[in-house]
Amino acid sequence: MTNKAEQESLLIVDDTPANIDLLVDLLSSNYRTRVATSGEKALSLCAQEAPDLILLDIMMPGMDGYEVCRKLKEVEETKNIPIIFVTAKGEIQDETKGLALGAVDYISKPITPAVVLARVETHLKVNRQRLKIEAAYNQLRELEALRDNLVHMVVHDMRGPLALMSGHLEILKMNGNLGDRENGHVDSITKSCMGLIEMVSSLLDVSRFDNDEMPLDMADQDIVLLAEETVVPYQTLKYGPSVVFESTLETLPVNCDQSIIERVIANLIGNAVKFTPPDGTVRLELEKADHEVKVSVSDTGSGISPEFHEKIFERFGQVEMQNKKQKYSTGLGLTFCKLAVEAHGGTIGVESEVGNGSTFWFRLPIR
Repeated sequence: MTNKAEQESLLIVDDTPANIDLLVDLLSSNYRTRVATSGEKALSLCAQEAPDLILLDIMMPGMDGYEVCRKLKEVEETKNIPIIFVTAKGEIQDETKGLALGAVDYISKPITPAVVLARVETHLKVNRQRLKIEAAYNQLRELEALRDNLVHMVVHDMRGPLALMSGHLEILKMNGNLGDRENGHVDSITKSCMGLIEMVSSLLDVSRFDNDEMPLDMADQDIVLLAEETVVPYQTLKYGPSVVFESTLETLPVNCDQSIIERVIANLIGNAVKFTPPDGTVRLELEKADHEVKVSVSDTGSGISPEFHEKIFERFGQVEMQNKKQKYSTGLGLTFCKLAVEAHGGTIGVESEVGNGSTFWFRLPIR
């Protein structure tokens, strides 16, 4: 037999003793019941201990049932309590008003005991499921926070050793005692090391953007000069597609964080180079439209199917390329780009069709 303290609790709100007695007799064997004979008393009892469900009359002196329902739904601690109106007001407009206020059900008097029992149990069952889902969701949020904190700590501690490794590799190459083969190995290791440093930086910065903790060093920058300087390292690559910069603008000041926007452009170019065949072309273009500047990076790669145009900006978004076993995996690069551009009040997107290459673009406001 279930302990009385463990039973679900009901609050019966009615100003008529006969109605109260009927409901208490009907429900007290399966549930803990409390009684309020006015709207004010009902609110007071709910503040002391929130019931699992409320059976609420409408026509009461002072505060009526509609007002009680409205006030309960305005308070965080009581807004999710299921409310069933039990009333002699049986018109359609009365029921509609009650449900619009947030009640889960409406029972007209005189009541049918079996119907009341069935509806009470049904709504309690729904409420149990809601509470389970909320508990599971909160637990998931806690686990996600724990995971994110752990990843953040590990990644943060990786940055120092990676930077040290990169520095030693540069010193090793500067000594000039290596042959062509050894220099090639050092270049390969350096490239991998720099890739890891960029991944670490992106992960940390995405987390900071998510938590509104990413400081932006905003200043007027010449976006044309910034783009020219960013594209140069990709134009001097020994292998890979040709990289072209085109702009009809000679100069255009834009208020932005220079280092962040440089990383956005570099990320878009780097992705395009990675997924464009060696005989292809990657094109960086700038154009001004109204009060915005549009920066576009287009390629002659395999293209991306339209249904993946949003997924590609998600964390570790991965899209399988058509007719190839290759995965278009952006890790956190495009996620960083999206958050960085939006933090500047801009927009970002992609235009692409399978077989026709891709154009990733972002717009920044000109203030």
